[in-house]
Amino acid sequence: MFIKKFGMNIRMRKVGECLYGILNNNAKVLDVGAGNGYISYYLQNKFKCKIQCADIMNYLEYDFPFSKIADSKLVFKDDSFDIVMIIDALHHMAEETQIAMLREASRVAKKVFIFETERAFTALLLDHLVNKIHNILMPIPCTHKTRIGWTKIFADLGFEFKEIKVKRGWLYPLKHLCFIINKPVS
Repeated sequence: MFIKKFGMNIRMRKVGECLYGILNNNAKVLDVGAGNGYISYYLQNKFKCKIQCADIMNYLEYDFPFSKIADSKLVFKDDSFDIVMIIDALHHMAEETQIAMLREASRVAKKVFIFETERAFTALLLDHLVNKIHNILMPIPCTHKTRIGWTKIFADLGFEFKEIKVKRGWLYPLKHLCFIINKPVS
């Protein structure tokens, strides 16, 4: 349990560092793939923003408005949010679902924040083990991607995007990628 909590705290702080200057107390935020809501809780307190959560099942441990994702669809109107966050959730989706979810996220928000573990043997192994402990029902298709893999998908979808460098600590074995994407260029 200590190792899981330690890893979550490091990851949570890394996400917060990447969102510095992006989130503020006026931001309307949707957390897609929110899981237990631990990171949403931290970010809402840190940035004083308003967060709603969405996932394929509700196992929130915190009190947030929740919407169930069904058939890769978000139940919100176009441009309902300032930003959609997808934090370590895309690799839990099949590749065609990843693309559908990126399209949906860009439909309901002005910007999409993506924070993902980069594809590596350590990432695949730890993700599988930790998620079997964390939530046995969680899909683990291991569709992690490299930087090149993600940027190709973004380009194919016509997204404008910017990479945010994530500092890697020596106590933490995973390497993360972080991107801000905008709606497809018209």
